[in-house]
Amino acid sequence: SLCGDATGNFICYPISERLRQEKRFLCNWGLCVLREHPGGEENWTSEAGLEEIRQELQNFGGNSFAGLTPLQMAERTEKIIGWSLFDRDPLKSFDFGNVTLLGDAAHPLLPYGSQGATQAIMDAEALGVSYQNAMANGTGIRGCVKEYSDLRCEVTGKVVIANRDMGSTAVL
Repeated sequence: SLCGDATGNFICYPISERLRQEKRFLCNWGLCVLREHPGGEENWTSEAGLEEIRQELQNFGGNSFAGLTPLQMAERTEKIIGWSLFDRDPLKSFDFGNVTLLGDAAHPLLPYGSQGATQAIMDAEALGVSYQNAMANGTGIRGCVKEYSDLRCEVTGKVVIANRDMGSTAVL
């Protein structure tokens, strides 16, 4: 279940069929809100306090999932993990001589748009083709990295911008 608007979204979904059959409820939930400065640190395991998000959860009070508002769900949550999403501008090149980037390292996408894995797979294919071409024409690793960067950098930069501009509930 999902609710929200351009400033934030709340999603929850059940994760235990056994408990559901017992008329109990266990769910995973996520809150994504837009903040000018999210604070905190870049870390996947930082705990967040309910007071840090209480007001934002209250904004979704008109929504109910299994009879609970988003705030009521959070109040019943033993541990809240909080992390910030950082929107990065696209790189101008993936060519670093003998080194290159692919996947999230090359084009960090916000976790919506359903594009992260797709772009990484396309990177891997382009890198394989570029390697094959570089070995065939004698340009070596530097030639491979340059061709790969030329093939993928501009294209993935456009995906990063499109992902940013479309908002958190659309799919490219």
